[in-house]
Amino acid sequence: MMTPDSTESSAYLDTGDTRAASTTAPSGAAVEVERCLEELAQLAQSELAVADFYAALLDRALRVLPAVGGAAWQVLGAGQAVLVSQN
Repeated sequence: MMTPDSTESSAYLDTGDTRAASTTAPSGAAVEVERCLEELAQLAQSELAVADFYAALLDRALRVLPAVGGAAWQVLGAGQAVLVSQN
C-alpha cells in the first residue's frame, strides 16, 4: 500500500524521462477504461430507457473507478433533480 510519504511512485517522475511512458503498452487499467468507453458508446446508440442506460453507465464506471457507489440525477426545471439510478 502506498502512503503519502512513499517515494515509490515518485521515483519515475524524478528521472525526468518521459520516453518510457509513451513507448509502453497500455496498462490493464487503461485497456479496461477503453473497453468501458466502447461499451458505453454502443449503449448510447441503443434503444435503452434512460434509467437502464444510467444503470449500465454506473455499473461500468464503478468497475474502472475507485468508487464504492454512484448516482445519476436528471435535472428538471426550477432547480429540481430526480434520481435516475444509483448503485
